[in-house]
Order: sequence, then C-alpha cells, then structure tokens
Amino acid sequence: MERVRRRHRRRSRKRILGALLALAVILAAGPLRKRIADLIDPPAWIIVLDSGHGGYDPGSIAADGTMEKDIALQIALRAGAILEGESDLRVVYTRDSDAVSWPAREAEDLDARVHIAQAAHADMLISIHLNAAENTDASGYETYIRADSEMMFDMAQRIHAEFARQGWSHERGIKSTVNTPLYVVDASGMDAMLVEVGFITNAEEADVLRSAQGQQMLAECIARGIMAELQAQMAAE
Repeated sequence: MERVRRRHRRRSRKRILGALLALAVILAAGPLRKRIADLIDPPAWIIVLDSGHGGYDPGSIAADGTMEKDIALQIALRAGAILEGESDLRVVYTRDSDAVSWPAREAEDLDARVHIAQAAHADMLISIHLNAAENTDASGYETYIRADSEMMFDMAQRIHAEFARQGWSHERGIKSTVNTPLYVVDASGMDAMLVEVGFITNAEEADVLRSAQGQQMLAECIARGIMAELQAQMAAE
C-alpha cells in the first residue's frame, strides 16, 4: 500500500510539473503575456494606430511609384514602438503589415478599422495618412478631428508643434470633419483624428517621406505629441 501511495505521489508531482511547464510556455507567448499583464494592471490608455490604406488599396502614389500605404505603415509602426515603451499605454494596430484581413471594398475596409478600435475598447484612434494633389507644389501637414473633440484638438496642436520644432514643412491647419466627413474619425465612437503628414505628390516632401530618417522623425513627432497631451490630461485629473 505504501508503494502505491509513493507511485501516486510521483505521478501527481509529474502532472503538476507538466502543468507548470505548460503554463510557463503559454506565459512566454508575447501577445498573451501582454494581455495577462493588462488584466492584472490595466493600462491607463489604449491607443489605436491606423495606417491608411493597405493591401489592395495603395492610397496615393508618388511620381516614382512609392505608395502611401507603405509610408503610412512605417510611420505608424515607428510611432507605436515609441509609445509601447510607456508602461501605462497599450498600442493596437489596425494593420502591422501590408496584409489586410478585410474585403477589398472601401466600405468594409473602413468599417473593419473602426471595429478593431471598438473591440479593443480603445480610448482613441490615430489614423496616419499622406496627402496628394494635382498641383505638385502643394505641401504641408494637416489634421482632421470631430468638432466636439477638445482633447483631439489639443493633441493635434501638440503634434503640429512637434513638426514645427523639427522644421518640417508648414502647417495647413486643424480641420473639422463637419466639412470633410471621414468615416474612421466620425464613426469610431471615441476620440479620433486623421493626420495628413505631408504630400507624397510634392517632390521635396516625398524625398523625406520615403526615407527611414524622415519616417522616424515624423513618428517621433506624433508619439511625443500624443504623450504630451496624455500627460496633460492625467495632470488635470
């Protein structure tokens, strides 16, 4: 009987060790580890970064064939990498590659981006785009927000101030979607903005936009503007 009990204890210990090893493997998975950490200590802010276009949709195209979707993605990923360094922020991407999971139709495309933000219970959505115009001299950056979004207005001002500090192009203003409806901003149900970081059809701006250094500079400006506004919001609480 004693031998039976010893064998039972050994089997029990093996099962426990096996379960602990399996749990360790699961916890080692990055995304799941992050989700568990978020449950234990929820982030103060959840930010969705939306890279304009993607997949079937190239967006605007520069004279040399450079596509808006590729530059917007790189800027969003670089900005996200900076924001992810803040312990009280969680970043969600509508896409992190050129592959998109939604149908190749504009309505479904835009709706999917909004759904990702809503499913994440995000506090805000920041959509990153590049501008284009038939007039190749057109230049500058501008941001679109809902007219009732005071925090997004303040955040846009901070982002624009960062662009100006870096000597990047010139400001075209902070504009309301009342006159220019934008689905990802208007239908998100949260604070949202769409930033047009520059003109891909302007040769000088396109040179900066397609460069790794230019993308990093713009990403840092966006990230610093976001963090500055969130710090101001928390200080005011």
